[in-house]
Amino acid sequence: MKANLPSTNGCKGAPPLKIDKYFLNVAVPIRRAALEDNVPCTTTLAAAKATLHAIKTLKEGKLAVKSLQEYHEMVGKTTLPEKN
Repeated sequence: MKANLPSTNGCKGAPPLKIDKYFLNVAVPIRRAALEDNVPCTTTLAAAKATLHAIKTLKEGKLAVKSLQEYHEMVGKTTLPEKN
């Protein structure tokens, strides 16, 4: 897996990623190599962790499709606060 971490974290209010020498000389070749090698390329640590977890789960044969509601039930977030 290749990780390409930009200088901005992508959060609201963060400065936009500029297309500069770094982007052209480092980021583009990393992303191109990942695409050519058919490997995942992530741009944040959170995405890298999620990708590794998904790959591990897939290799263990435990990957299953679930609805969003099922995932919310798993974490106990199915009930919404009542409106006043």
